[in-house]
Amino acid sequence: MKRAELLLGVSVLFSAPLDAAAERRDGAQVPAVLQVVLDAPTRFGALLLSPRAYRVTIAGENLVFADPTTMVTAGSVAAESSEQATVVERPSATVTRDGAQVIVSVRYADRLVRASGTVVTPPAGEESWVSFGDKQAAALPGGAGEEASAAQLVKAALQRYLGGVKHCGDLAHRHRWETDDPRFVNCVCPIALRWRMPKLSRELEAHQILAAAKNGFTLTVSPAGKVLGCRVWTGAQPPVPPTPPAAPAPVETPSPPPPAEPQP
Repeated sequence: MKRAELLLGVSVLFSAPLDAAAERRDGAQVPAVLQVVLDAPTRFGALLLSPRAYRVTIAGENLVFADPTTMVTAGSVAAESSEQATVVERPSATVTRDGAQVIVSVRYADRLVRASGTVVTPPAGEESWVSFGDKQAAALPGGAGEEASAAQLVKAALQRYLGGVKHCGDLAHRHRWETDDPRFVNCVCPIALRWRMPKLSRELEAHQILAAAKNGFTLTVSPAGKVLGCRVWTGAQPPVPPTPPAAPAPVETPSPPPPAEPQP
């Protein structure tokens, strides 16, 4: 009996720039932007990807996953490439799942590139995610794996230190402390500001859950590995940065009345 494969998410958009090029028999190339959707946390080797949409490109023998909007790289995974009997005119990317196994496939020209991963369930209260402050960069230096490596180093450091502030999340939930509550801040931040983080190529913002789906904190890590900023919040995810208040309208000071003329 063949194993049934469930199609999870496929999205192929055709436009420049060139991500995967299918070569027609006449030699013409068809550019395509390939996008896939993961519907569950999936581990590809050392890389853990959260459920969301990803832009997929091919770099050497790797598949590279990136944010489809900012183009910031999430990481790259080793892939298998094989020659096919038929040639396709347009590239395509698919995600298939059989039980816990997930396979991301890219088909172009006469090639099939596949990367295999496994669906995982992160332990409750230990979810963390990392985002680079320089989200507007179209391309980040140092290769596709640099951003993923830095994110993994910061995540590993947070997991080592987490026990020192875990009680703060419980206290915040028990006493209903809100986002930026001074008591919550004083519980987490004086400790977090002393942590030694890994050295990075650029400033990085890291978010860490304390009590699952209840609260957490956000740190800003400098390239030297120092914690520069700390913020605490309640809810399942970090709050959107507040919009700065509008500047107050200038208040017009009334002119003083003219001096009274002397009486004769």
